[in-house]
Amino acid sequence: MLFKRWQGLTMMALAVTLTLVFALPAQAQRDTGIMTVRALDPDGVPLPGVMVVAKGPVGTQTQYTGVDGTARFPGLYPGAGYTATFSLDGFKTVIREDLIIQAQRTVAFDLTMELASVEETITVTGESPVVDVRSTNVAGLYSDDLIDMTPTASGLWAGVLDHVPGVMSSLDVGGGDSGQQTSPRAWGSETRNNSYNVNGGDTTDPSAVGASSSYFSVGSFEEVSVSLAGQDIEIQTPGVNMNMVVKSGSNDWHAGVKYFYEGESLVSSNVDQELMDQGITEGTPNELLSDLDIQGGGPIWRDRAWFFVDYWDFEIKKVVLGLEERDATELNDWTMNLNVQIDQNNKISGRYINTLKFRNNRGASRSRPYLGRIQDMRTHVPQLQWQSVINQNLFTDICFSATRINFPLERRGPGSLVPDVPYINQSATWDFNLGNYVRRPSNPTSEANDE
Repeated sequence: MLFKRWQGLTMMALAVTLTLVFALPAQAQRDTGIMTVRALDPDGVPLPGVMVVAKGPVGTQTQYTGVDGTARFPGLYPGAGYTATFSLDGFKTVIREDLIIQAQRTVAFDLTMELASVEETITVTGESPVVDVRSTNVAGLYSDDLIDMTPTASGLWAGVLDHVPGVMSSLDVGGGDSGQQTSPRAWGSETRNNSYNVNGGDTTDPSAVGASSSYFSVGSFEEVSVSLAGQDIEIQTPGVNMNMVVKSGSNDWHAGVKYFYEGESLVSSNVDQELMDQGITEGTPNELLSDLDIQGGGPIWRDRAWFFVDYWDFEIKKVVLGLEERDATELNDWTMNLNVQIDQNNKISGRYINTLKFRNNRGASRSRPYLGRIQDMRTHVPQLQWQSVINQNLFTDICFSATRINFPLERRGPGSLVPDVPYINQSATWDFNLGNYVRRPSNPTSEANDE
């Protein structure tokens, strides 16, 4: 028995070792980016031995250029405001500012260093390279500044995927699809092939293939990468793949509050006389859209530990024809991120996402207004991650990510778990000619189509 136990542990250790050794060429799904630099002298000759220090919001990394004048920085957390400082005896120190790091992308640039007779530092400010010429991945990148520009569209689907070229998601009008999950497609892919990730950890719903396990607060993300084709080798399906990277703190304190409101007085009616003549006297507007996001972050221990917290409170009420009450959705989401840099080459991160969603009439529509269900769900996503830069060409990323979801759908009306709601005991059956449910009693188009 003892021999078998040690044999099992040995095989497990061997499997982990092989994963670490062969992980580099695979370009695994990750929440970090890479920066590659090349130092040149005034004649354009590569400079070896240049010390390059990359400093970003959550840490510092130091590398030295090789014989070809290049240095590579793996494992950089996404964000803006990176600097790269180039130092070599006999040359002026050069600082390159305003660099932007993006997850799963490589930023590359050359820098020319001038000879110096006295000690001097030059600061270079320029537009950060944003095109990764080394990647064959077909993807769209939605950054936090773009998310802030879509005030009435909350949620991953209406707020992000609707704006990515090549993706068919929802038909959001005035935020009507906000807070709801849709089924995005790209280039004919099946929705069951979709996958969702937070900082590289899979958060796809294990019981609903191709769906997300949670309704995330998009305001908490530094960026959302949407991959349509040419995905990384470990992504197991060919559909739309999303990787959401949570914002981090920094050495500076930051906080923000956003609130968007839409009420009946701000919504117009498009029911004209022509529609009234057809018996349509009421539209399906949003009676309420309330969207509050509060977030903040900063240093716990300057240059060592940082935190970020986001709270999202969302509510929407919509008119459903034939339904006396409103179709109402309430969302509450907490997102927390903690980053600790042990030394220049090792970092530990911990994240936690807690989401609550309540919807009083999930599935209700004009053709079946009282066939909706009560949705009262909760999702927990804890993550723990250790990232280590062994050298310029070897980077290890060990992550624990779990998803726990409780998704009850309760029956409505008298005799059910929720008896005190408006209820009409009227059946509805599927009509194949209309492609929808039809309330009965009514005459079916044919006996074969009535079930």
